[in-house]
Amino acid sequence: MAVNTAQAKEAGRAPLPLTARRDNWWIKPLLTVIVLGGFVLYATWRAFVNTDYEWGPYLSPFYSPLLLININIFGWTISPALYILIFPLSFRLTCYYYRLAYYRAFFWDPPACAVREPAKRKHYTGERHFPFVLQNIHRFAFYAAVIFIFILAYDAIAAFFFSDGFHVGLGSLVLTANVVLLALYTFSCHS
Repeated sequence: MAVNTAQAKEAGRAPLPLTARRDNWWIKPLLTVIVLGGFVLYATWRAFVNTDYEWGPYLSPFYSPLLLININIFGWTISPALYILIFPLSFRLTCYYYRLAYYRAFFWDPPACAVREPAKRKHYTGERHFPFVLQNIHRFAFYAAVIFIFILAYDAIAAFFFSDGFHVGLGSLVLTANVVLLALYTFSCHS
């Protein structure tokens, strides 16, 4: 059933045939696609760059702990960031809050409360079949994520100690804020 955009505006609802809601419910999923999608693209690019990850006492969280091991596969050098990020990424991708956000934003499953899905499913299997069964590793990925909180805390403390002594720089504050926010997320969500 097609909805005319002019009729939808007159009715005060979104120009989509999914709901009669009158609010701007589609803005939150759109922001999630832009922000989370942008971060995923940036993180992937940074992991493949494999340079400029250390300056003075600062170490990029993508490369922490610093492993100077490069693996070559078919002439391509695999960055240490790619095999380090597997552990925190497996925790975050399987987190219940993240699932809510990216299921709604990227898969429209469902796009919002009181908004039906664009297509009917023939049968719902939950998280019993591949690839959704992988969501069940969340409880085990938590333990690896906790280890990374302590590694990032060490890096944040080390960021205050330059070669000529103790200094507070913008990078020191950013690394400290990063580990504090990640620790709050990790321990508050799973306490």
